Amino acid sequence: MVRIELVGVHLPPGPHPQLAERLVFDRGGINVVLGASASDGASCLDVIAGRVRPSRGRVLFDDCDVTRDGPVRRNVARAFAEPVVYPTLSVRANLELPLRRRRGWRQEASTRASDLADILGLQGALATRAGTLPAAERQLVALGRAFACADAAAILLDDPLAAVALPERPAARAAIVALAAEVRASVVWATGDVDDALTVAERVTVLAQGRVVQDGPPDDLLSAPATIELAAGIIDPPMNLLACAVQADGLRVGAARLDLPAIVAAARRVEGAGSLQLGVRADDLRIVAAPRATTLVAQLHAVEHRGAFRVASLRTDHLGLRVVCEVTQQLVPGYRYHVEIPAEAARLYADGVLVHG
Repeated sequence: MVRIELVGVHLPPGPHPQLAERLVFDRGGINVVLGASASDGASCLDVIAGRVRPSRGRVLFDDCDVTRDGPVRRNVARAFAEPVVYPTLSVRANLELPLRRRRGWRQEASTRASDLADILGLQGALATRAGTLPAAERQLVALGRAFACADAAAILLDDPLAAVALPERPAARAAIVALAAEVRASVVWATGDVDDALTVAERVTVLAQGRVVQDGPPDDLLSAPATIELAAGIIDPPMNLLACAVQADGLRVGAARLDLPAIVAAARRVEGAGSLQLGVRADDLRIVAAPRATTLVAQLHAVEHRGAFRVASLRTDHLGLRVVCEVTQQLVPGYRYHVEIPAEAARLYADGVLVHG
């Protein structure tokens, strides 16, 4: 396994976005590149794999410059969005092939193929021609091929679940996590699917047109999205974003004054910003019985049932609020309720960028 670093990388003119920042992928574990477009993550993988040589910048594997090395010398494996298998060969032959091509692994090929089939749930299909399998199982075979060589420096997954139907994705994700735990390689998974990123990643790098928007553990992405675009698009239900202003008596949201001193202090540090928005997750808000220093009065408009919980939609001073509530909580459309914003859950965005929280 290696620590992968892209330093000041620029790509040749063409369809790829520029990657003009420092990108780091940790040694071992699953690093997810979450891109708004498929080209964001794919460009990263092309550079790491050596398929695209930067016009400027360096690619480092454990501080060793591999910028001019090709894919073979870098010892990386890759799986793509569409299943890449040898359709006329059996599943076993497909899984064995990467090993039979490498000196030192040929004797272990059959045992390794059986082990991979166990992890992937393909034990009963080892003798089946890969081309006759459904798309989801063909992709599992392709993933098994990518993970076959346990000594690979890195394994690159290019939107590997794109061809897998939604009901089958949880099992496929679990299989990839099991494969990643079983090898010594660093895994870089590029995807535009938020569920993939939040389910499997140990670290998430969010890219937009080659620019790093956020980088860190998945929990940070959920609790403190770096931009209002992420806040509105990553979390379900989306984070509440409320226009706010700092006045002499404190923080104002509509006609309400909220006692949130840390937010007020942060807002004063960015005095002159074009717009300020108070962000708070729907599952951090609480409907309480009496007014407090951190409550808004809002009218209930609708309640959406989400299985184990409900999402209440309310309005206050023309501002919309979503609140996650227990199924047992009594809620009546048209009634006005006190909605509390816990200080520890409040985030402040200035001109669309997180500045506190």
